Amino acid sequence: MDLSIVLPEPVRTSRLCPRCSSVPLSTPRHGFHDTLVGLAAKSKDCALCQLLYRWVIDVVDGDDDQIQFFRDGPSIIYGEMSRTPIVSIYTTPSSTVSLSSAQIGLPVLPDPGSLTHTKILVEWIRSCNEDHKCYPTDDVFLPTRVLDVGYGDSSTVRLFCDTKNHTVPGKYLALSHRWGSFTQHKKFCTYTHNYEKLQHGFSVSELPRTFRDAIIITRNLGVQYLWIDSLCIIQDDGDDWERESKLMEQVYSSAYVTIAASCASGTDDGFLKTRPKRECVIMMDPGGTPYYFCDAIDDFSADVEHGELNSRGWVLQERALSRRTIYFTEKQSYWECGRGVRCETLTKMNNRLASFLGDSNFPHSTKSSVKGVIIKLYQYLYKLYSGLNLTYNMDRPIAIRGLETRLMRTLNTLGGYGIFECYLHRSLLWQRSDKALSRIQKFRDEPIPSWSWMAHDGKICYMEIPFGEVRWEDNVTSPFQSGEETPSFWMETRTPLKMEARAHDLVQPGLQLFILDDPGRTLPQSLKCIILGTSKDSRDEHQVHYTLIIAFVTSEDDTEVYERVGVGFLKKWHVALDRPSTKVLIR
Repeated sequence: MDLSIVLPEPVRTSRLCPRCSSVPLSTPRHGFHDTLVGLAAKSKDCALCQLLYRWVIDVVDGDDDQIQFFRDGPSIIYGEMSRTPIVSIYTTPSSTVSLSSAQIGLPVLPDPGSLTHTKILVEWIRSCNEDHKCYPTDDVFLPTRVLDVGYGDSSTVRLFCDTKNHTVPGKYLALSHRWGSFTQHKKFCTYTHNYEKLQHGFSVSELPRTFRDAIIITRNLGVQYLWIDSLCIIQDDGDDWERESKLMEQVYSSAYVTIAASCASGTDDGFLKTRPKRECVIMMDPGGTPYYFCDAIDDFSADVEHGELNSRGWVLQERALSRRTIYFTEKQSYWECGRGVRCETLTKMNNRLASFLGDSNFPHSTKSSVKGVIIKLYQYLYKLYSGLNLTYNMDRPIAIRGLETRLMRTLNTLGGYGIFECYLHRSLLWQRSDKALSRIQKFRDEPIPSWSWMAHDGKICYMEIPFGEVRWEDNVTSPFQSGEETPSFWMETRTPLKMEARAHDLVQPGLQLFILDDPGRTLPQSLKCIILGTSKDSRDEHQVHYTLIIAFVTSEDDTEVYERVGVGFLKKWHVALDRPSTKVLIR
């Protein structure tokens, strides 16, 4: 791919002060220092000092404090403890310099959606197709409905609904986006009243900007179909919404590429935006090789992982289930697949979280991991998800259902609503992260038991329980055992799920050892506990019982029914172990 058309021509080098002009270009390690006052004075006549000054002015307090800069290979960093690049050092693709002193890259990025930008996206796809093979060539799935965008510059598109009878299934892209305000996301959706009309075609100009930008990218990549949730699911048809929500796992895992509108605040905003100006200082080595000292903009963590789009609850499973994703952020585009992250600047990144969530066959790569690693990974996912935003908290169990289905299939276990039968005890021992949890009052006709964290609004974490040092007690029965035809996950049954357990009375409640889900809630005096695990250390002062704390609700057929109110780290003297345990139901 010829990228020379986006490289600046070094007609002349930038103006530099004596210090900066003597920076050894071919030496990957070099240090120098300055002050805010010194940089400010030099920046009037030195382009590199000006670039450095703009970076540190907001993070350095004293005007005369010494600021240490380090040349670390293809980057400049500041401060002995900082490892964050503030300047990236590039050279041209035709250069013969050592890659330890500079990286081949693009100091000036093309306009989003332009021919050159499209060439970069196409190259990412080609490389993945040929080298990584993250997308299976035998995948012939098409969602129930897709947007047929056609090819070229057609002014119309149509909602294509006959996918089941489509003789030659085509590739499709999936859009991951923020809906924005209530007014925004209601502006153009598929409803029962316009369903027929949309199938006959409509003008692209009727669509909000984010959707129009997605059509541009889909056409530029030579793909005919595009899946957008608000257009491909009938929004006022509850049965259709329920059916389609169950297909999310397949929709995203079968997409040729997912395009993530990371820099769009809503459907009206768009994501093919003009990039902020990037400062670029041009230097030349004695052999005539150009070097470009540019603002460092490669920050996948800030732009994607901690960006606004990824704060949306639905996006976690969209990212995890997608085999390959292109993120359109404010400063550049990123590619993520099972082999890591690529930046539009041509930088390649390895990222632990990206390698996990970007796994093209997520989460099957974890099957070879030891048990403790698998537990930590699923707990990480649920902790992350529980802190994300949802427009409707009633969607808490649904917005992760596709991901949960994939996890259960991979672990070859039953489960649902954040609980896995194969790790039943640890799954149940979740707790509030910091702020109080509140019960969600209404769901989409699905009863959610109190022992599931999905029945509560707020962020969770898990009890700190050391691996290999706990004896799991036989005081609870899996709630997922429902006979010979047990569903893959129990939500299909729509029947209230109750967990049978053996509970103990509390002798000394030891409230300081409780972590209550809602500390402000008034609780009855007659709390009980269910011992799920006991530390193997038999010394009384060290032995710990890991327990669920439950409160009485009602009685059914001579059996007391309780609900979960928290967890506890209890000592043996807090529990009436000398009395028989009681059979209870937890709903």
